[in-house]
Amino acid sequence: GGDLGMAGAAVLAATAAARMGAGLTTLSSRSETIQAMLNANPEIMSAMIDDSHSMVNVLDKASVLAIGPGLGQSDWSRRVLAEVERSLKLQVWDADALNLLACEHDAGIERMAIDRILTPHPGDAARLLNTSTAEVQRDRFSAVKQLQRRYGGVVVLKGNGTLLCWQTEGQQQLALCPYGNPAMASGGMGDVLTGVIAGLLAQTDLCPSRDTIAGVVCLAVCLHGAAADRLVIRHGERGLLAGDLIAAIRALLNQKPL
Repeated sequence: GGDLGMAGAAVLAATAAARMGAGLTTLSSRSETIQAMLNANPEIMSAMIDDSHSMVNVLDKASVLAIGPGLGQSDWSRRVLAEVERSLKLQVWDADALNLLACEHDAGIERMAIDRILTPHPGDAARLLNTSTAEVQRDRFSAVKQLQRRYGGVVVLKGNGTLLCWQTEGQQQLALCPYGNPAMASGGMGDVLTGVIAGLLAQTDLCPSRDTIAGVVCLAVCLHGAAADRLVIRHGERGLLAGDLIAAIRALLNQKPL
């Protein structure tokens, strides 16, 4: 991710993945974004992808791919997404990756993927279902099931009462996250969640449900919301930033106080 002017989203996602204990984390982006990342977090590796050719090594080495934070919808963005779509690696899709997926669907291109996690907010979900945000919010359970049926994988419908939907032996399964609060309605929260999911998927030994991708995603979503709840109790709702969650999630993973 991290097209021109949107470096922050990609840096947040990469930092969150590294702080989950993923070990080697690489941010693949434009050269301008790489410099912003090095200034913010020099521990994260970098790979410039100013052309699709330069993505080959990155895709080969990765165990999990996260795409979308700050991706944009430029020609560069579309080329990057096309390369990722060709990969068979486990993938987390967020933000503009979802917008581009909706465009593909509108153009009659159907892409189902079992090993893919989609993390739409209600506006993203509305575009993916070709409906309105109000309609999605009117029946969130129905919306998340429709999304999973149409696009496959694990779907995380973010918002008040984040919902997850996936299939087990042909049957749709639902989970509702009991954590989270209104202070999370600020920019970058979804980027952090994308990084948390990717970071945990790369090391399933931290997860109580190691035999399923869905178990890891449920853990990530709950950690994300519970960390925000802990911060609000301590500091109040006003002014909570996405970056604040990363240290709090790390503390929860390590069973330490803030």
